[in-house]
Amino acid sequence: MRRFSLASLLSWTIVASACSGHSKSPAPVPILKVEEANLPYQVLRAEGGRELTKAEFFGELNAAQAICVGESHTDSHHHWAQLQVLENLVPSGQFATGMEMFQRPFQGVLDDFSEGRISEEHLLTRSDWKRRWKYDWGYYAPMIRYTVSKGGALLALNVSKELKDKWKKGGVEGLSEEEKLKIPEMNLDDDKHRKWFRTLMESMSEGHEKDAGAHAFVGDPEPAVHSAPASATHDPVAATAPAATAPAATAPAATAPAAEADFIDQIYPVQVLWDETMADSASRWLQAEAGRQLVILAGNGHCHNSAIVARMKRRGVERVVSVRPVVETSDGETAELLAQPENDYLFVMSK
Repeated sequence: MRRFSLASLLSWTIVASACSGHSKSPAPVPILKVEEANLPYQVLRAEGGRELTKAEFFGELNAAQAICVGESHTDSHHHWAQLQVLENLVPSGQFATGMEMFQRPFQGVLDDFSEGRISEEHLLTRSDWKRRWKYDWGYYAPMIRYTVSKGGALLALNVSKELKDKWKKGGVEGLSEEEKLKIPEMNLDDDKHRKWFRTLMESMSEGHEKDAGAHAFVGDPEPAVHSAPASATHDPVAATAPAATAPAATAPAATAPAAEADFIDQIYPVQVLWDETMADSASRWLQAEAGRQLVILAGNGHCHNSAIVARMKRRGVERVVSVRPVVETSDGETAELLAQPENDYLFVMSK
């Protein structure tokens, strides 16, 4: 089994935070207009790798209730793939684009924008885009504008920064009764998802910094000071019960096995909180009215079958699929995604 040091995990959380859009000072990234990021593409069924015709692919997507399309946040080609999914959706009823990038308290702001009452400038200022997401608006504007132009709704899927920070700091005991009701049902005992998380942590520790973008752990990776015990399942109170304080960065290497395991357990519930909140937000909207259809835009680390997809199915939304954009190169990423499929489809672009 591969081993990783506590120090490398701590370093990794800083790298992951930067690539997730939650660092304080993200590095400037050259912006390529999403509409100009088009590339030739094929779609593969992730299980087995068979190439689908575009008619097959979009036909299957149109039969789904929810379509989760992943991204590496600063890859314009990934955002172009998301736009293609939206543009080829032929909803039979009400549809929406749900976004990791907006937090639940700002749903009214998104409603005002989609209904034409406020400008894009007001959408950004009132949702605190620059502080709460930080990535360039140009990556997301085409999908948002397209949704609104077709009469679709916009959904704020994510947990608020205030609730997340309070939960991390003091656990459930630090929340008011009203705040406790906002914590979704949490499942921390999904073996497949925990294995995915541990594998990602190990790959980061082995120096594959490139994978931070390619495999996109895009929750808030700061270690939870008070997080949930691994045994908490389907119980929002148990899932937020305070645990031991995360190991300090200066912990000696001699404590490695126990400390590293504990450190993973400290970080893991934060990722699950994001997944569960987005799955809860999406499921509630879909189930409020028959015939609705939803496209979810979220980082690749959330938009795979053991993350948002499984958590929506647990809530009774059966027809949920995931799409993973990938720009095919000689680095073997496409083969890796086929060898250990995490999604339903690979949207494979070629330069």
